[in-house]
Amino acid sequence: QWTNLRFSLAKYAQMEKSKLDAANINLDSLENKANSLEKDLSLKSEAFASITDDKVPTWQDVQKQLKKNEAAIELVRINKFGIAKIVTDTSAQKVSGKFPEYKVHDLTDSIHYAALIVTTKSKEPELVLLKNGNDLETLYATYQKNAIAFQQEDTASYKQFWQPIGQKLKEMGIKKGGKVFLSPDGVYNQISLNTLFNPKTKKYLMDELEIHTVTNTKDILAFGKAENKNLKAELIGFPSYDLDQNTWANLSNEAAEADAFASRSFSAGFQTVSMLPGTQLEIVNIQSILGQNGYQSGISIAEKATEESVKAVQNPKILHIATHGFFIGANEKNEKIDPMLRSGLLLAGCSNYAKAEEKPQTEDGILTALEAANLELDETDLVVLSACETGLGDVKAGEGVYGLQRAFRVAGAKSILISLWKVDDAATQKLMTSFYKNLSKLDNARLAFKVAQKEIRKEYPDPYFWGAFVLVGE
Repeated sequence: QWTNLRFSLAKYAQMEKSKLDAANINLDSLENKANSLEKDLSLKSEAFASITDDKVPTWQDVQKQLKKNEAAIELVRINKFGIAKIVTDTSAQKVSGKFPEYKVHDLTDSIHYAALIVTTKSKEPELVLLKNGNDLETLYATYQKNAIAFQQEDTASYKQFWQPIGQKLKEMGIKKGGKVFLSPDGVYNQISLNTLFNPKTKKYLMDELEIHTVTNTKDILAFGKAENKNLKAELIGFPSYDLDQNTWANLSNEAAEADAFASRSFSAGFQTVSMLPGTQLEIVNIQSILGQNGYQSGISIAEKATEESVKAVQNPKILHIATHGFFIGANEKNEKIDPMLRSGLLLAGCSNYAKAEEKPQTEDGILTALEAANLELDETDLVVLSACETGLGDVKAGEGVYGLQRAFRVAGAKSILISLWKVDDAATQKLMTSFYKNLSKLDNARLAFKVAQKEIRKEYPDPYFWGAFVLVGE
């Protein structure tokens, strides 16, 4: 009941108030019901209650998990305190021909980034303060993005985004090949650290350090616990975005009979979606590789790769989704729309729904991040989103990225492989195939992915092809 209600609320959140009123749907009442069910579940289920455990770990707890040549970094985006504005008091008497002015001290629009670093020897977290946050978020973020997109050598980004932090790590005893658990904030959620090129050593950062991205450094306290021993995978990809009319009609009828949730009107921009042939080969290759290593894989491709098929998934060890991803940035028209509704995955029938003048009582083929957060993935070790821009979203200081990354973490996945820019179909298919081959040999997703990246670099040396994907979590 609770899960179904959360899915319903995710749908209703996208409907206009007039439509909700016409359907006699009261969001406040449903939210209260969901909260009440959540409380009941917490009382009856120890596992469910642990999800909302409010114990706050300390930096010393994190430090105890570190080994020699390892460090933990918490990046924090902060507004500098200072003179926020100057107020002119026009109600007062002029002095020397001017009204009196008063300085108002508060948070300014000057952005700093603080890197708090801990190693096994730290007596307290050490600070690296990057005072050029405004430039990092505008000038240098744009420069790095364009250098990647146009496949140009980038000799500036390493110095701006990493050099001061790297120097401090050396001073703290972290040597080449060391492991760094890093929790990004702000603009650091939008760049692929592994692709930063050190002009002095002529090496990428991934060749100098093992960067282990986490949503929060406290995540490492749970690493290695409760691994899913059930060798089950769900592979979903190569969706038929534009279904033939008979298949579309049958899908709509099945959904209507199943008392589908409220339909949506968010699909206007997806009337024409290009097919991704590489995703079909990708899914077939992965099924073969996993099958040789004892996995039972459920496959949903073409007309079967529906939104319903994703929502039916229940705690596989691995969930792999290969399709188009999207993120729609905030603007004047949509800034009030929940950012978790502006990020998602395109699935079978999304074009049919977008083009339909009368919207049927069916899913629209778009799995938004808000909906993905309600999936049952508490026992899932790895989610792979083999799609474009699945790591993007609205970045809120101190809270991370509001998008698919957050959604699948909230759903329970221990690790998520996401992308930061539009990826090449052929190169991605080869990267994913290599990743799963290495995963079957090494039984370690992070190491397997690093090896796969190095293999793909031989054929595609430019970071544009191999650097888009980032592994977040365990």
